[in-house]
Amino acid sequence: MLDSPSSLSQRTVIVCPMILWISLILVAGSGSSSCWGGQTIYVKLLVDDEEVFRDEVWKQRLRNRLEKASEIIHAYTKVRFSVIAFDRWDSDDSVQDFIESLREFESKAERGPARIAIGFTSQYQLKQGRDQLGGTRGAMHSHILLREANPKVFEPDRLEVLVHELGHFLGAAHSPDPDSVMRPVVADGRARLKSFPIRFDPLNAEIMRLVGLEIANRDVRRLSDVSPNVRTKLTVQYDRIARIFPEDESTRKLLRLLDSPRTAKESSLSPSQAPLRPLTLPKRVPAVPQRLVPHRLTP
Repeated sequence: MLDSPSSLSQRTVIVCPMILWISLILVAGSGSSSCWGGQTIYVKLLVDDEEVFRDEVWKQRLRNRLEKASEIIHAYTKVRFSVIAFDRWDSDDSVQDFIESLREFESKAERGPARIAIGFTSQYQLKQGRDQLGGTRGAMHSHILLREANPKVFEPDRLEVLVHELGHFLGAAHSPDPDSVMRPVVADGRARLKSFPIRFDPLNAEIMRLVGLEIANRDVRRLSDVSPNVRTKLTVQYDRIARIFPEDESTRKLLRLLDSPRTAKESSLSPSQAPLRPLTLPKRVPAVPQRLVPHRLTP
């Protein structure tokens, strides 16, 4: 069941800022299936009514992106992500705030038969300077929203943002490692470089491995439902990140999720938490050598 707007307003949102001229199934109702000694999490991919390409074009584009993201993540955990359905939703033209867009997406987009609904909105252009490119409400949350429309954002950037959000789904926190896909500011042009692989830092890699095993072996649906042994190990990893990256709030909020009890509303997040604040970002992005800039998306 979808949460009400009033309850959603009291939840944590993990928002991922971006720079580049602009500032996280089920077969037969479960949303996931076990195979290959791991777990496949089924995903519904959605675009809003502002998507300009034909259905066959955007479906193939987003399917390819999810497949690439799944391969990156599967190298660290027993989890894969696979498309099971596509759909559209009608986004409100008057909404210009990302948090409100996420709330609207959650209220309008049914995720069934998948475990996760991932939305790609082209409702409004990203601003010059700092802006949010994607976000979700926490580990194993049912909805992820990404902003798709901007001519200065390239496919490698979009792939990196998707991997980042799926990392949040598997419990990953923001990292101070400048080469990690979980750094707070992604889509900064580095993913376009052939010499820059999209990878996770060691601490988040271990977090995702542990959460992935819990999903594969026990089909857990909430971070607070992990086994006591895994809870202890995750607490150690989150504490390590918090000590080396105290200025970022995502780790502390994930620790609260880890300890949050199940409520009558089945909230997977600690109550009364404000959205994460983006870090202060540079106003300009280092130039990417022209020969390494990939082609823009084409229909």
